Amino acid sequence: MSFETKEGQIYLMPKFWLICSFTFAFVMLFGNSCVRKVEVVGTKQTLEEAVHRWAESHSKNDIDLLASCVSKTEDIEFCILGNRIVGWSALRERYQRLFQERNIAQFRADNISTKISGNVGWVSFDWHMKILTSEGTTLISEGVETQVYRKIEGEWLIVQVHSSSPMLAHVSTP
Repeated sequence: MSFETKEGQIYLMPKFWLICSFTFAFVMLFGNSCVRKVEVVGTKQTLEEAVHRWAESHSKNDIDLLASCVSKTEDIEFCILGNRIVGWSALRERYQRLFQERNIAQFRADNISTKISGNVGWVSFDWHMKILTSEGTTLISEGVETQVYRKIEGEWLIVQVHSSSPMLAHVSTP
């Protein structure tokens, strides 16, 4: 191989740099089209507001406020207290019964962590609930919850929930 400039010889080095230059230009011009750009729709603050609205629906035992937080489709899924609830109609029925049978005096969400990617957001938080029984007893319950939201017609609506709380120890005596 010769890199000399004698007549009739192949000039390898200039061709090499020419090919490199074209390759670089091609990658710079068209390479970005291979990268998927995700537009973030909404802010972390709007997701936190949605979580607080969810908590308020529990504190007020308000099925209509709860309904404003949730997608009304039959593919939503909630895993709550060891039960899997699928679909808006089943969820509505479950919460109507819960709100009638229990007086949730307070439901609070703390330590809220939010993430957003496009029209999907997810949150996790610690929850604290105070229930007043018909016998006048106060029950305190705490746990953690993860919620998945989808931005639907401009609103963040819950499409999936997983909630858990510590197991109570049962001791049997002989």
